Amino acid sequence: MSREKNMQKLFLSIKQRLLQRKSASTLQYESGNRFFTATDKANALSVYFSSVFNPLGSSCPLVTTKTYSTCPVPLISYCDVLKQLKSVKGSLSATSDGIPSIFYKKLADHLYQPLTHIFNISLITGEVPALWKRAMVTPIPKTTCGSHLTDFRPISILPTSCKIMEKLVTKAILEWTDKVKCIPEEQYGFIPGCSTATQLIQCSHDWVNSLTRGDCVEIIYFDLSKAFDTVDHLSLISVLESIGIRGTFLSWFESYLGSREFSVRFQGQTSGRKPCTSGVPQGSALSPLLFNIYTMDLPSVLKTDPCVKVAAYADDIKIYAAYSPNERIGVQEKLKLAVQEMLNWAKKWGIKINISKSQILKLGETTTETNTNTDYGIPLGVREKVRDLGIIVDSFLRYSPHIEAIACNATRIMYSVLRNVHTSETTILLRLYKALHYRFLRLYLIKITSYGGPFSLIGYHMMKDLLQMPLPDTYEDRLWITKILNHMSYDEAFQRRHDIPFRPYKKDRTANIHCNWVYLVEWELFNGEFIHTWEIEDQLIHLPELDVYKEKYVQEEERSRVFTRYHWTSSEDEEDEQMNVTNTTTTAEQ
Repeated sequence: MSREKNMQKLFLSIKQRLLQRKSASTLQYESGNRFFTATDKANALSVYFSSVFNPLGSSCPLVTTKTYSTCPVPLISYCDVLKQLKSVKGSLSATSDGIPSIFYKKLADHLYQPLTHIFNISLITGEVPALWKRAMVTPIPKTTCGSHLTDFRPISILPTSCKIMEKLVTKAILEWTDKVKCIPEEQYGFIPGCSTATQLIQCSHDWVNSLTRGDCVEIIYFDLSKAFDTVDHLSLISVLESIGIRGTFLSWFESYLGSREFSVRFQGQTSGRKPCTSGVPQGSALSPLLFNIYTMDLPSVLKTDPCVKVAAYADDIKIYAAYSPNERIGVQEKLKLAVQEMLNWAKKWGIKINISKSQILKLGETTTETNTNTDYGIPLGVREKVRDLGIIVDSFLRYSPHIEAIACNATRIMYSVLRNVHTSETTILLRLYKALHYRFLRLYLIKITSYGGPFSLIGYHMMKDLLQMPLPDTYEDRLWITKILNHMSYDEAFQRRHDIPFRPYKKDRTANIHCNWVYLVEWELFNGEFIHTWEIEDQLIHLPELDVYKEKYVQEEERSRVFTRYHWTSSEDEEDEQMNVTNTTTTAEQ
């Protein structure tokens, strides 16, 4: 597999070998009960997973305001279904209907017409087949060896035909919500044109501007506990009706959410069915959009003052405010009011807030007051660094902790892979090492470059931190020595230990190469070639917050000709360039 050009099979094999997570021989619940057989474990897990749902008949509010026109029932075409069938991943995973997804993919040309008729009949009649509402849940251990029921997270597998229809309905609902503008601008989760990077860039833009003015910034992060599983069905139906989804289309959603069941499959055994009394279906393409609609009024509730700003990515919500040192008390009182509004809203709509994981990050002069609790009515701890949508940010708005974590994780995984690949062929080991190195480098640059780049990561400091990762050249030197010694006996190698032609250091080998990678990456950040190579989202390139940085690197046309000198050149190109320089110098002297 290491010799093949496409290394996808190799990475999949390595992932399965490194990430093997086993459950203990017995599972234990908080009450102390132990479960030994696979059937008892599956039933116990199903009971635990069903305990997070809210009971039927909860006291969540119903929205009666109808300010939007009626959304038409979508009509699904043959082309849409055929496109979705061909894009299905060919998996053999067991589903509740017993039909794996690879069946739909292989027979897409024969199934798209009958499936289209079934989908349209379902929408017209407002009914969803009962078999589509049964999920097969696979428990995944959070740790290496899960021994408690709380050490597992549920992964739901829905019937493939239902997932295809959900995607088509999601597309229709997205078009409608975009038309009526009911999803607030503060919501970035699962919205076309938005991502974690767009939210992080726009928030950082506000924070950097405030710190530049000498102000302080206080950010409060809320952690919602099982938010997707605690959505009240009746309240969600009333919210859908308020945005214009009525008639048979609303009946379809009532049928889609009602009478849902799930079974847990664990160690080859399947548990009994348990009802889903609340929440949006896990693993569904429609669930994130339904959650956004369910929480669409939250940003307006949290904006208790113009200085308080809100940013949300699905259930990851944060509020922040900037203030000068003499305005600190007044602004914190407004933030306290926003926190109280958040608590009231969560209680009203049946969503729990995990206060122990909710935290505060202070930027500016107040960063000295770390590891203390601020009086916001609930105990919120002030942290020196937090993880914001996967990016670790500290109280000085530096990203070096995240870079160090990425470098350490990449190094650990790369050397774990090399220890598990049992071969002595240096070409295979070297190719594997380089592929892993650049794979992590690529994943690192996609998110970090687009987010932190404009604010100080792109440049010398980023490259300096990045070069802390082990380079392929270092490993190549070791393999070079190993390759020589493999052809010698021990006595011969001992006698010739002073004659082995070691390769020179990297700085000596690259001394004559004209390159400056730091400036090259700076220049190509907003270059089309860079965007295509690293797959940076096109929406990031057109953000107005980045205009100042585009001008910084792009406005000087003369600089572009300077950067072309830093590309890697072959020895023949170097000789031609040296010859041209010599001829030019001779002509000038004459």
